[in-house]
Amino acid sequence: MQAQPLCRSARSSAAVIAVVALLAVAGVAVYAVVSIARETPAEEGARKGATGPTASETLLRVDPLITEGKGSEAVAVLLPAIEAYPQDQELRLALARAYSLQKEWLKSSAAYEAALLLGKETAALHAEAGTVANAAGKVELAIERYGRAQDLDPKNPIHPLYLGMVQIKAGKEREAMTSLLTATVLNPELAAAWGSMGELELRANHLDLALQHLAKARAIEPESFKWRLAEAKTHKRRNEPGKALDLLVNLPNDKRYSKEAVQVIADSLAMMKQVEGRAEFLRLAKAHAEGNGDAATVELITTVLAPATGG
Repeated sequence: MQAQPLCRSARSSAAVIAVVALLAVAGVAVYAVVSIARETPAEEGARKGATGPTASETLLRVDPLITEGKGSEAVAVLLPAIEAYPQDQELRLALARAYSLQKEWLKSSAAYEAALLLGKETAALHAEAGTVANAAGKVELAIERYGRAQDLDPKNPIHPLYLGMVQIKAGKEREAMTSLLTATVLNPELAAAWGSMGELELRANHLDLALQHLAKARAIEPESFKWRLAEAKTHKRRNEPGKALDLLVNLPNDKRYSKEAVQVIADSLAMMKQVEGRAEFLRLAKAHAEGNGDAATVELITTVLAPATGG
């Protein structure tokens, strides 16, 4: 008896992993994707009534290309196959992942949207589509997709976490707080949820709440510069410049002389009336920024911070 082809879920796993790795490098949320059951190659061939490759045969050819990062080659194979099989969901998902490999986020998002109109929907598929929509700058669509993922999988804390992130991006801070709080209820160890809530409370000038949330984030991720910086900003806002400095001045140079940290440290030194210390810090920060090609920090120092003290 002739061996049967591997099922699509098995064949596609390596290709999905390759795209998930790319999305992680791009700094966006990633999710596993559930493959969709479909007709057999024989049924495909009978339906097509043509001599070209079936959808399954096309995916057998495409999966290794995606796994190897050959997005443009995969696209070239997939487009005529989709023309022949326009209702095949997995072909469109493969096209979306191939475009993602090339960081063609708008095309990838369009392919995901087309795929979602076909076949079975899952929370993972909606979440993956939301990730790509966010990367494409389509924030409202990302909110819709992450929201649907949460509806389909309400016990997964990752969905409200990333829903909250894109809601912040869209300026929907009240909705974001609700989503982030939901994430912490589902998983109290999500530092990103606590820290993001702390940043939202800082924006709202609710400084005690900000410190409470940021303390939880830092307890979970003590090495996080992001939460340390947010806590320093909160102490500065509370007129506690010494506490702000304690959090930042002993960091490695790449963190201490980063643009945001330079702003907080310079402001805190000014609040403490340490004129000479502030001038020396700005001199060192400027030299570090110039040596590392950090034009934004150099501009901040020369046009905003240094003139404030005539330095």
